[in-house]
Amino acid sequence: MKISWVLRQSNGVYVYSFFIIVLLITVSTPGQGAIMPEIHLKTSSDESIKLTDFQNEVFLLTAMSTACSSCKLQTSYLKEIASTNPSLRIISVSVDTNLDTIKSLRQYKSENKLNWLVALDEDHELQVSLSINSYPQTFIFDKELTQVKRWVGIAQSSEIINELQLYTDVVSPNTGENQLLTSLMQNLFFIIWVMIIISIYPLYLTIKYILKLRKS
Repeated sequence: MKISWVLRQSNGVYVYSFFIIVLLITVSTPGQGAIMPEIHLKTSSDESIKLTDFQNEVFLLTAMSTACSSCKLQTSYLKEIASTNPSLRIISVSVDTNLDTIKSLRQYKSENKLNWLVALDEDHELQVSLSINSYPQTFIFDKELTQVKRWVGIAQSSEIINELQLYTDVVSPNTGENQLLTSLMQNLFFIIWVMIIISIYPLYLTIKYILKLRKS
């Protein structure tokens, strides 16, 4: 009787684990194909721009905050791409209007020696249109202003280059083993987090079983 009970509970563990993994995969791969609406931004030079101004260009857009450490890492990967692709359009947009200002963005651009547009989503148009609720997030838009790729969280320069090559001519930076090591380190926390979630249900079953034995 006890063995059959354990087997039934073990099946529950497998179902629970499968559900968690499917949920994580679904959350990490949001839908694509959205066309960029008329979105107005204010650049670090205090100039107003519309993202529709960049129609007929393939460009990268990153939603970020100057206070976000992961965003700074993402910026470093974008710099690697920009170093070998100076003509590629890159736009970094802060969606953190509680913290960032035109002045702070100007300082961020200067300190990080960025040679691309840095802008503020003052009226939350970008945030609402693209349903951005975390950062960094990186997008590729094609020449028709269609969103063809979206990354939630940090995107490696190699990943971005591989996707960009489907739509335009880009040169891959020589990142080699250093980027692989960085990728493994940044995913370590995510792996630990998944394992903790998966282990919660078995732990609950173990406690439940012990309590049941004490009562019997």
